[in-house]
Amino acid sequence: MGNTPVISLEDTTPAVSQAEHAYRSLEAMLVTLKLPPNALLSEEELSRKLGIGRTPVREAVKRLAMEGLISIKPRKGLIVTPIDEQHHLLLLEVRRELERLIARRAAIHRTEKHRETFLELAKRMQEAGERRDYDVYLDADEEFNNLILEAAVSPPLKRIMASIHPAMRRFWYSHHRYLKDRTPLGGAQHANVMYAVAEGDPERAAKASDELMDYVEGVARSVVPLDFESSPSALNDP
Repeated sequence: MGNTPVISLEDTTPAVSQAEHAYRSLEAMLVTLKLPPNALLSEEELSRKLGIGRTPVREAVKRLAMEGLISIKPRKGLIVTPIDEQHHLLLLEVRRELERLIARRAAIHRTEKHRETFLELAKRMQEAGERRDYDVYLDADEEFNNLILEAAVSPPLKRIMASIHPAMRRFWYSHHRYLKDRTPLGGAQHANVMYAVAEGDPERAAKASDELMDYVEGVARSVVPLDFESSPSALNDP
């Protein structure tokens, strides 16, 4: 992802809009590790960094805490949560089932506008993968996640995935040095899902989604220490 701009909003901006800006800016900083794991923060510090009041920052922090990116410690402040690699593998098990359902629904419900956007995005993501441009690749991946959820027309799925995607993106960004050589295949796998959805073929979309998740899980396991997977206690950790 590109550099996260410092946002300065006028006092006349509605509070809800400020809260959304605060959330998006802080999420980007957390995902791209500009706010690194285990960093100690305060609402006052974040308010200063974003150039907005503490109330919208507080609302943004609550959302980020629900997504597991920030931990709120009474009388201590805020702590950026560490990246839990074992938790990431467990999330992938859940995500595989959800992504298959999302891909199938998107293929059934996608509009003509969605079809055109999927085709354009598939080409752009493949090109970014082939160039090994990891920032552009991750941006395209985020756009893909948002687009396929929009096409699937399922508010419950959208809410569930909104709680999963930020932690996923932070994991991938933390390992980007080791993953750049794999982006050509990743771009192609994402494109296969998008082409199937664009053509309105739910069974092909579901199959392409499973193949994409095979790739994603394989890459994740290649960078997670083996002792995580062999430790029974790790599997039982919350």
